[in-house]
Formats: sequence, structure tokens, C-alpha cells
Amino acid sequence: MGISVNPLVLHFLCISASVYDVSSLNSEGQTLLSLLRYWDVVPPIPSTWNASHSTPCFWDGVICETDFVVSLNLSDYNFSGQLGHEIGDLKHLRSIRAIASFSLQIGEVGVSSFGLQQAERLNKLTGTIPDCFGNMSKLIMLDLQSNRFHGTIPSSLQKVNTLTFLALSTNQFEGALPSSLCTLENLEDLLLSDNKFTGTIPDFFGNMSKLSVLDLRKNSLRRMITTNFPEGSRLSFLSLSDNQLEGPLPKSLLNCSSFKILNVTSCPTLLPGKLNDLFISLNLINY
Repeated sequence: MGISVNPLVLHFLCISASVYDVSSLNSEGQTLLSLLRYWDVVPPIPSTWNASHSTPCFWDGVICETDFVVSLNLSDYNFSGQLGHEIGDLKHLRSIRAIASFSLQIGEVGVSSFGLQQAERLNKLTGTIPDCFGNMSKLIMLDLQSNRFHGTIPSSLQKVNTLTFLALSTNQFEGALPSSLCTLENLEDLLLSDNKFTGTIPDFFGNMSKLSVLDLRKNSLRRMITTNFPEGSRLSFLSLSDNQLEGPLPKSLLNCSSFKILNVTSCPTLLPGKLNDLFISLNLINY
């Protein structure tokens, strides 16, 4: 004997299924919720991070474009824990902003699968910079200032030739400035101050045609600067203070028509007897 089903019941079941589909959280929202288990957050993530929603796009600190998470602004929170590998499932993520005090230990992150473009001030991160950053083919801005990284700058960063801004100041990096930096042909701002870099200032900085800001202050760099800045160099800011450098400054700085700011505090031998010898129009000179 066949089973008869009331058409009204079928209609109700169809409506129920549709409602469930609309109200169920999409995969990107589920990814964000899964990350919470790695984090100890103060103050706690607000109740807007709710599994009953269909999308995380209205959650506190979450920015979306066409229903995809592209940015996390968590600057009002202090984090400790690990950056869970699930973050690699956010394939459209371009920036993370956590200026307050993002105390994260970097775990194994599937970074090759998502297009991170900015990583801003993930404060109090420890250890070395993982090689996985070299897989971020869309990365344009990497700001890891004021953390606790140590060791050397990984050579894997040379693969990220999309970088225009690299800031590693106020860490504990050491060793010579790596030649791999010269492959970053689009780099405009390079901030390496307040570390433990040693050796000489490499000549390759003169070959980085788009470099505008170079901050090397508060390191242990030595000897004379032999860098040759070619005609048309875009360098506008150079900070060398609090090193153990010897002068004079290279006259090739004459080729830097945009040069505006020179900081050579605590490096008196870098300045010639008469600044006019360089014929540079500077808006500000610190020494």
C-alpha cells in the first residue's frame, strides 16, 4: 500500500528547508568561529560573532566584499594563542589589523591558499618569521613592527616581489642585511630600525629603483657607506642614526632629486665639514 503525504505538509517542509539554508552560517563564518578556540581574547569577542547568522559580514571587526571576508579589524582586543591554520580557508583575506596587543604564536598556516595583502602590527609575536610568508603572492604590505621576532630575515621573502611596504622595526633580528632584499623590486618603504643587524650597509640599496624610505637606525652597522645611488633614485628619507658608521656620506645622494630627510644622530663622522659639499636641498637634517 502506498503512503499518502498531505501536500500542505510537503509545502511546510520545503519552506523549513529554505529557512534553514538562509539562516545557517556560511563556510567563512564557520572558519572564524573555529579560530576562536585558539584564542584567549580580552575583552571577549562580542556576541555579534553568532553561529545563528547566515554570514559573518555584519560581525564586529569583520569587513566583507561580495560576501567574502577581506579584512579583520581586531584592534580593540588583546590576543594570546595561535593563529590557527584554518585562517588559510579565508581565501579572500587581504588584511589583518590588530594594533592593540596581538600576542600570537604563529602556528602552521596554509598561507599559499589565501591572498593576504596586509598584516599590520601583530604585536608580541615571538620566534622567527616563518617561511610561509614567502608563499603570499599577493602580499603588498607586511608590518611586523614592535614584536619579539629574532634570527635573520628569511630568504623566502624574496619571492614576494609584490611588496611595497616592509616594516620589521623594533624586534631582535640579527646578522647581516640579506641580499635577498634586493629582489623586492617594488619596495618603496623599508623599515628595519631598532634591531641587532651587523655588518655594512649593502650596495644593493642603490639598485632598488622605487625605494623611497630607508630606516636603518639603532642597529650595529659599521664602516663606510659605499652605496651608489643612480640618477633618478626616488630615495627621500634616510635614517642612519645610532650605528657605528664612518663618513663621509656618498656624494651619489646628489642623484636623489626627491631627497628630503636625513637622520644621522650619533654618527657625527657621516657629515662633511660643510653640508654644502653635498649640494642637497633637505627639508630636515637631524644629527
